[in-house]
Amino acid sequence: MSSRHEDIQALTKLGLTVLQAKIYLTLAKSGRTTIKTISQASEIDRSDVYRIVSKLQEKGLVEKMITAPNTFKAMPIHDGLPMLLRRKAEEYNEIEAKAKELLQKYEKNNEKEILQRDESQFILVPKKEAARRKFANAIENTQVSCDMILHWECFRYGMMEDTETWKKTVEKGVKIRFVVYKSEDEKAVSRIVQILKKKGSFKVRYIFTPPPATISIFDKKETIITISPTPHPREAPNLWSNNPSLIAIFQDYFELTWRASKENKHKKIITT
Repeated sequence: MSSRHEDIQALTKLGLTVLQAKIYLTLAKSGRTTIKTISQASEIDRSDVYRIVSKLQEKGLVEKMITAPNTFKAMPIHDGLPMLLRRKAEEYNEIEAKAKELLQKYEKNNEKEILQRDESQFILVPKKEAARRKFANAIENTQVSCDMILHWECFRYGMMEDTETWKKTVEKGVKIRFVVYKSEDEKAVSRIVQILKKKGSFKVRYIFTPPPATISIFDKKETIITISPTPHPREAPNLWSNNPSLIAIFQDYFELTWRASKENKHKKIITT
């Protein structure tokens, strides 16, 4: 990379365009000169030179001498660079102030959202990507416990596709309990399950009667339930809620199912 190219790059970082930098350096090197000479030395079309020199005048980097023909002189580099640095610093300070103002607005809006979340809400979440995003956010925000009743197909998918998410959740001390309907191929995820069990409180039990719905409860404060029974909850709309009464009902249902479930998948549950 040539020295001139590096000089042009430095000036563009200070706020000049490439053509402005070329012409400013040309003038700084040649001293007072005409548009024609600037065009020849910088290899820039004369019509462009007129426009660019005018911009440099506005920036205070070039002076116009009233002569015949008119000539132009650049502000010395040792004066021009500090001036550009000061302007860049002022620009940065202005951006920083705007960013702080934006952050304050966001924090106020966030406080409003938190207050709104404290109110009972019922949200119908569309299937697929929206359902996946809602579930991922709930897991990320969970601090204490996560209880789920789901089909084997969903459990296997979650363990294999979201392994790192579950690792992080267990490692931060969240107590996780899964009640899984049937297990047809436990070898597919047995290694992952064992790793998660070693990292924290991660428990899996089995039931042999299809659950009426896929249920997830996070910190006993919010819940996600499929509105139709399916092995793949992300393929169907979900209902999200933070309603305490609804969560209490689901939590009781989970505890009853948990007590009736089995750690050994090969030993069927006897019901009366």
